[in-house]
Amino acid sequence: MPSQIQILNAHLTGKEKSLITLFSRKKLANLKIAEVYNISKNLNKGKFAKATKLLCNPISQLQIHAKNIKTILKEYGKFKWVIEVSYLPGVTDNVGHTAEEMIKENIKNISTSFSVGSSLLFFLDTKDNKIIEAIAAEESNPLIHQISFFRFSEYVKILQSNKKINFSVKLPKKTYIKKNINLEVSDEVIALIGKQGILEKNKSRRGTLGLDVESLRAIQKYFSKKKRQPTDVEIETLAQTWSEHCKHKIFSSSIDEIKKGIFNIYIRGATQKIIRKRNDKFCVSLFSDNAGAIGFNDEWLVCHKVETHNTPSALDPFGGAITGIVGVNRDCLGFGKGAKPIANTYAFYFSYPHKKYDLFRQKNKKNPMFSSRLIAKGVISGVRVGGNCSGIPTPQGTIYFHDDYAGKPLVFCGTVGLIPRKIKGKLSHIKQAQPGDHILMVGGRVGKDGIHGATFSSEKLDPNSPVTAVQIGDPITQKKFSDVIIRELRQQDLYSSITDNGAGGLSSSVGEMAKESGGFIVDLEKVPLKYKGLYPWEIWISESQERMTLAVHSKNVKKVISIFNKRGVEATSIGKFTKNKRAIVRYNNKDVMNMEMAFLHEGYPKLKLSTQKTKNVFIKKSKIKKHNYKIELLNLLASPNLCSKEFISTQYDHEVQATSIIKPLQGKGRVFSDATAIKPLFTSKKSIALSQAAFPRYANLDAYKMAACSIDTALRNLIVLGVDINKVALLDNFCWCSPEEKERLYQLKRAAEACHDYALAYLTPFISGKDSMYNDFVGFNGKNKKIKISIPPTLLISSIGIVKSFEDLTSISPSSNDLIYLIGETKEELGGSEYGNMYGYDNTYVPKVDSKKALQKYKTFSKANKRKLISSAISVHMGGLGVALSKMAIASQSGLQINLSKINSFGSSNTLFSESQSRILISIKPSNKKTFEKLFANLPLTKIGKCISNKILSVNLSENDSIEVSIDEITKAYKNNIKQL
Repeated sequence: MPSQIQILNAHLTGKEKSLITLFSRKKLANLKIAEVYNISKNLNKGKFAKATKLLCNPISQLQIHAKNIKTILKEYGKFKWVIEVSYLPGVTDNVGHTAEEMIKENIKNISTSFSVGSSLLFFLDTKDNKIIEAIAAEESNPLIHQISFFRFSEYVKILQSNKKINFSVKLPKKTYIKKNINLEVSDEVIALIGKQGILEKNKSRRGTLGLDVESLRAIQKYFSKKKRQPTDVEIETLAQTWSEHCKHKIFSSSIDEIKKGIFNIYIRGATQKIIRKRNDKFCVSLFSDNAGAIGFNDEWLVCHKVETHNTPSALDPFGGAITGIVGVNRDCLGFGKGAKPIANTYAFYFSYPHKKYDLFRQKNKKNPMFSSRLIAKGVISGVRVGGNCSGIPTPQGTIYFHDDYAGKPLVFCGTVGLIPRKIKGKLSHIKQAQPGDHILMVGGRVGKDGIHGATFSSEKLDPNSPVTAVQIGDPITQKKFSDVIIRELRQQDLYSSITDNGAGGLSSSVGEMAKESGGFIVDLEKVPLKYKGLYPWEIWISESQERMTLAVHSKNVKKVISIFNKRGVEATSIGKFTKNKRAIVRYNNKDVMNMEMAFLHEGYPKLKLSTQKTKNVFIKKSKIKKHNYKIELLNLLASPNLCSKEFISTQYDHEVQATSIIKPLQGKGRVFSDATAIKPLFTSKKSIALSQAAFPRYANLDAYKMAACSIDTALRNLIVLGVDINKVALLDNFCWCSPEEKERLYQLKRAAEACHDYALAYLTPFISGKDSMYNDFVGFNGKNKKIKISIPPTLLISSIGIVKSFEDLTSISPSSNDLIYLIGETKEELGGSEYGNMYGYDNTYVPKVDSKKALQKYKTFSKANKRKLISSAISVHMGGLGVALSKMAIASQSGLQINLSKINSFGSSNTLFSESQSRILISIKPSNKKTFEKLFANLPLTKIGKCISNKILSVNLSENDSIEVSIDEITKAYKNNIKQL
C-alpha cells in the first residue's frame, strides 16, 4: 500500500475562505486544500486502513487516492495546478509528530521504527502564474519549507505511481570530535571569526559568534595562560554565554557617570529603594530567576515574565512567535520549583500591514524580507497556536504600527505563573542544584534548529543572518512535560532546581544552574538527538525547543525518568553537577570543553560606554486650514493604532482554565481593553489584573518623557480597572537600536533614568525585565540603494496588580443618565501624538508626567472605587479625549452629551486629541454626585457631561466648534479597518 495518506475537507475551510478572499475570483477561479501524511515505511493493507481512519474524519473529510481523485475533485470544479508545501528535513513538524503518536498508540503490533511527515496540497484553478507564486509565498517560508509545483495531470501521475517521499535527515559523517582554534591571528581575521564564525574545512564559516575583537582576545589570553588553544566547543560556549542576548552587557556596563551600569543603578537600584521605603513583603523574588514574583495571598505567589523574539520572527514569523510564547511559558515553569502558567500576554510592533516597503537583505532584489502583512499574520498566528494548544489563556495584549518596524518587528510575549509559597514545608521560590545531582534533560530531542540563536539575536539583521537560527515550537510536547512537572514531580519535591533550555540551549541552562552548585560535567553522547551526525558543538548550543533542565538527586533519578516516560515524555541523565568550579563537557570520554566557571561567566571584557545628546528631529507641521473635527475623529478611530483589534483577540482563547473576569473585549460594542483581569483560584475572590503601555512615537522627541508616559499609562490602566497602587508591580522591556550610536545610547540612559524616577515616585517596583539591542536592518530597497532602518526606541512597560476582590473591578461602559467627569488637566501636548502623526503637529510638546499630582489622583480614585462611587472608567492616552469618549460610547452603545469648552485652553484640536497623561474619564450615578465631588475637592476634576439614551455622541468644544456623530458611525469607523490579515 502507498506510504501517503491524502485527505480533503468536504466543506470550505477557514484557510480556503481566507485565500479566496485575498485573491480575487477573477484571477483564482477555484481553490481546495488537502492534508497529506507521509509515512516513512509502507504499511500493510489493514494497518494502512486503520491509520487512515484515525486521521480522516468520515463526516467532514474524504480520503484521496489514485482511483477516486478525478471523481472527488469533479465535485469541487476543475483544477490546473497543484502546489505542495512540506517541511524541510529536520524542521519541527508538529502535525506529523502528532499523527505519528496517534498511529503508534492506536494500532496494535505496529513497528515503532517509522516517522510521519505532514504537508499541504493546494489545488488551484488559475492560468495566472503570479497567483500561483503569490499563494506559494503566502503559505510557505523558504527557510523552513520546500515548495513543489505540478500541473494537475502531473500530480495525478505521481499519485498513481505510489512514489515514496523521503523526509528523513541524513548528515555527513563527523570528521572530528573537536577542533582547536588558532586565535594567534591578525585583528582582521579575529573580526571575521566573530562576525561570521569558525572556518570549516570546506572554507565556509559556521555563522555569527557575535563576539568583538576584544572578547576574542580575552579568550586567546586565557587559553594562552593554560598553554593550549581553545576548542571550538569552548569558543561557541563563550559566544553564547557572553552574548548581548544572555549577558546584557550594555545595561551592566559603565555608561558616562553611571559607573555601575544603568541596570544596577536605575532598574534594580530603584526597586531596592522601593522595597526599603515600603517595608512590606509584596516583592518575593527579583532579577535572580527566570521570572519575578510577588505575593498573591498567604498561600500563593504570582510570577511574571515578558520576553522578546524579534529577530527570529523577522526570518520566520510563525516559528519565531510560537517559539517566543512557548519559551516564555517555560520561563514561568522554570521559576523557583516550577510555576503553573495561568495567562499569556502579547505586544506586537509592526510596520503597516497593507503598505509595500520592498526590502532585501542582498543586492539585486535577492533575499527579500517578508511583507509587513505576512509578518503580522505569521506572528499573530504563532502566538495563537502556542497559547491555545498549551491550554493557557491569552487575555491581554496590544498591537502598534510604525514605518520603522519594517526592517525588524518587535514581538513581546509574556506569561503569568502561579506557585504555592511552600512545597513540602520549603519556600518554593528558592532552588539550588547540589553537587552530585544528576543533570536531566527532558522534553524534545536536539537537532540543528536554533543554532546561534542567542548570538544571532545580539546583532542587526543582515545577509549573514543564519538559517539555522530558525526554530519552531511544539506546544503539545511542552504541555505534556509541564503537566508532569506541576502535577506530579513538584508536589513530591523530586528535584532540587529547574530551568528552561532557551537561548544557548544546554550550554546556557546547565552553565547557569551550575552557578548554584559550583560546576558541572556533561557527557554529550548521552543527549537524545533528532538524527545522527551532529557535532559536539552543535549538540551543546542547539536551541531545539521544548526542553527543560532539572537537577535531580541520584536517589530520585530512576523515579523521575519513569514518571516522565509514563506520560510520553523523554528524560535523560546527561551528566552531574559538581563543586569543583569547572565547566567540563565530554564526548565519548574525551574533553571537548574544560574551563573555569569564573571565566565562563565573568571573563568577558567590561565595556566603558559614553553617550551624546540627541539632536532635534524634524517634525511634520500641521497644514490643516479649516478643521472638520467629526471627520478627524472618525479617521483617527479608523487608524491602525486606534481601531479595534477584535480580529486578534477573537483568535486567542481567553476562557480556557475558566479564570477570565474582565475580558479582552468590553461592553455591548466589544471595545478592545486596555487592561484585563483573571481570578486564578476558584476558592478566592482575589484577582490578577494585567496591562501594558509603550509610546514609540515619543522616543525621538524625548526619551525620558516617553518612559515616564509608559509607566504612568501602564499603571493608570490598572488603577482605572480597580487595582490599588500599592499592589502593582512593573516589568521593563527595552528594545533599542544599535547602542554603538552614542545618541541612541543617550536615549537609552534617559529612558532608564525615567524608569528609576517614576517607579520610585509611585513606589511600584520592577520585578523583571529584558533588553534587546541591535534592532536594526541593513540591506537594500527595491531601487538597489543600501539602507539602514532602525526601530523607534521602544520601551514596553507591563503592569501586574493584585485585586482584593473581583467585585472591585470596573468596566468602561457607562449607564444611561450617568454623569461624566474628567480627572486631570488637558495640556498643550500634541508632540508624538497619533493625531499629529495623521495630520501634522500644532505643537511638539511631549506629555510631561507630574507624578506627585498623579499619585494623589490615583489614590483618590481607588478610595472612590472602594466606596462604590464609580460606575465606569477609562484611561485617557493615545488619541486623547476624543478617542476615550468614543470608546465609552461604543462600549455602552449609548449616547454621550459632552461639553469641553471649560477645558479648551489651547485650541479644539489640542482639547480633543492631546495625549496629556494621568487623566481618567469617569461616569457616576447622579445620586453619588455630592459625595464624589467632595472626595475630589482638591484635585483637577471637571464635570463634562452625561450619558444619554439616544445614540449620538455630541461634543461641544467652543462657540465655533462642535461634533455630532452617531454611535453607529463611530462604531463603524472603529471596527472597519483591520478585520483580517
